[in-house]
Amino acid sequence: MRLQSRRSALFLLALAVIASPVAAAITGSGTLSPDNPEVAYESGPFLVSNPTIQTESLLGGDQPICEDPVLPCDDFVLEVDIPAGYTADHPGHRITVRIDWPTGANDFDMFVLDEDGAVVDSSATGGRPEIVVLPLADGRRTYTVRVEPFLVTGDSYAGSLTLGPAPDSPYVPGAEPAPEFVNYAAPNGWGTNYGEPSIGVNPITGKVMFTGRRYLNVAGKTLRVTFDESTNPANANWEDVTPLSSLATSADPIGYTDRTTGRTFVSQLHALCSATEYTDTDGDFWLPSEGCGLPTLFDHQTLGGGPFAPPLVGGVGVYPNAVYYCAQTLVEAGCAVSLDGGITFGAGVPVYTTECGGLHGHLKVAPDGTVYLPNKGCAPNQAVVVSADNGQSWEIRQIPTSLPGDSDPSVGIATDGTVYFGYVNADGHARIAVSRDKGLSWDNDVDVGAPFGIQNAVFPAVVAGDPARAAFAFHGTTVGGAYGALDFPGIWHLYVATTYDGGESWTTVNVTPGDPVQGPGGICIIGFSCDNEPDNRNLLDFFDATIDNEGRILVGYADGCVGCDLDAVAEDEDLLSYGTIARQSGGLRLLSAFDPAPPLEDVTDLVRLIESGLTYKNGVSQFQLKLKNDSDRTLAAPLHVLVAAIDSTSGAVTVRNADNGETGVGATFDYSAALNGDAELKPREVSISRALQFDSPSREKFDVTLRVLRGDPESPQTVAAGQTGGAELRLVRVHVDPLLGLLTVTLLER
Repeated sequence: MRLQSRRSALFLLALAVIASPVAAAITGSGTLSPDNPEVAYESGPFLVSNPTIQTESLLGGDQPICEDPVLPCDDFVLEVDIPAGYTADHPGHRITVRIDWPTGANDFDMFVLDEDGAVVDSSATGGRPEIVVLPLADGRRTYTVRVEPFLVTGDSYAGSLTLGPAPDSPYVPGAEPAPEFVNYAAPNGWGTNYGEPSIGVNPITGKVMFTGRRYLNVAGKTLRVTFDESTNPANANWEDVTPLSSLATSADPIGYTDRTTGRTFVSQLHALCSATEYTDTDGDFWLPSEGCGLPTLFDHQTLGGGPFAPPLVGGVGVYPNAVYYCAQTLVEAGCAVSLDGGITFGAGVPVYTTECGGLHGHLKVAPDGTVYLPNKGCAPNQAVVVSADNGQSWEIRQIPTSLPGDSDPSVGIATDGTVYFGYVNADGHARIAVSRDKGLSWDNDVDVGAPFGIQNAVFPAVVAGDPARAAFAFHGTTVGGAYGALDFPGIWHLYVATTYDGGESWTTVNVTPGDPVQGPGGICIIGFSCDNEPDNRNLLDFFDATIDNEGRILVGYADGCVGCDLDAVAEDEDLLSYGTIARQSGGLRLLSAFDPAPPLEDVTDLVRLIESGLTYKNGVSQFQLKLKNDSDRTLAAPLHVLVAAIDSTSGAVTVRNADNGETGVGATFDYSAALNGDAELKPREVSISRALQFDSPSREKFDVTLRVLRGDPESPQTVAAGQTGGAELRLVRVHVDPLLGLLTVTLLER
């Protein structure tokens, strides 16, 4: 559940009799154009607050009720004049509308209206600044920037409107094959009303724990899933292991599985605390937890855990990891830590008070015990709030290239502590940035929805594995604009972006290409203010992602358009919420130790062999061999040099030191450990040299024909490749003359 204090239901009921919003004070106007790319203004002070919101059915919808001076609003009229051809010449340019004010305890909200008074976009994060990024189009348009002094005590605000590029790192597509996924919907109707799902995997048993529920009207549910890898795709066995605490209705469902011990917690929000149970048997038996540490506030809780930070340690008879409970209210948040495995919790500690919007994402803990709580609005950016002392103190560390957004961000933490921060920017785009110093600095901030033209995204969920590997899941649509409205025409899909090089490149895939997760009708994520009929807050506020003990990516999400196809999706008005798991079925894992063997590939044409240092001693001829990548591709391990032929007059020359023990055709030399430490050979990069040795007792001349293969040297394919191959590829023949100490290389067409 998400309590949007700035959308108070009490004010909505009390003021429903007031007519549509017409009486707003006009504070000024300005024109934005390529010749005048910046407009600034100020307004205030404001002495009267206006915490109201009108219903979607009234004129303009989802904006304040304005009756100045009783219910004040402040309008700035913006003319945008873009000449023909400008948008095509400047595809990265946007209109950025920003308001800020001095006092963090005050709160202004912003709404951008079109010429008809309808809301184009809004920013009401509860923090400062508020920012809206609008798409650009050629021609002349008029917007109204409406500012609502939601909660003020005499503060003024400053507005700035700019035309120009948004901060960006280019999307670089990854060279690896795209991962593949299979979607598994819960059977027996168990996935009905499965909003805000959480997913975890017990690393000991491999069982998947999947928790979710529809807020305020039905009980929660926890399902245990076992995947059988003996079939392709894997079969899923589902079991209902719901704990007793979930059988009563609650406001928020949260599941968390410790990725070290396998202990699973299920938390159901109840007023000032949560009813929580835990299991060490994957749901066969549940035990009660205290549920929270007071005072930790009462909304949007999160459970997480990981190693203790020094000087605390887990020991014999003590649960090895810390367990954290955090929650928020209005504009502040607090966290409490458990030292006994989540059975009891200490007192809550303030994480922030007025520096950020109250709503936060889900807590994650790094291998060194550093704790991260992501937030979508810590003026003037999105941020992680970090604790290095087991939750006793917290520090806000911002992502400087980000702007406050609507969806809670998510962090994934790799085995070396690298942090991947996935978020939805103010312009609605799905972006992810990387930090290698605990959030003190960030790089590679990339729009991973770019290859699909994603204009609006919700529900970021990030998980990481090895240091250079991470995945970022989100719902996205190619349609821009106010995505929370019932008349929003966009069709939504689940996307997953993966990196295998630390965020330098990404591969984004549509996981639901033929079956959208939501049809036209929008996705509303503004809490109790979503008063639409039908209810397009069906997907609630978030979903979750994790990896199993072999590094497969799993995304637990609610499907709002069950069984829809692209031809019929326009008729979808069901707005469902059905529990579904997307599980990786192909491609590289987030744990490289479990990568499937790549298909055999002959890369001889892409590589130049560099021979040197021929010697002869005690009947053994030896020369050094390096590989140089002459292509524009990155060649990832495993890379092998394979002996395709040995020719000598006597026929007695054999391979002496092959890695696979072969002495003739089919002998291989593994270069995977000779790729300069990063398991890949980049364009123009030269490998470390290896010695190739041959037994030639009579010091006779011989020819050895070599190929370079990317693949498993023990596979039948690789052995067969020693005898066969495509005629379009080449071989490299090395003429070895031990008597004269000469090496001669010839390229042979096949």
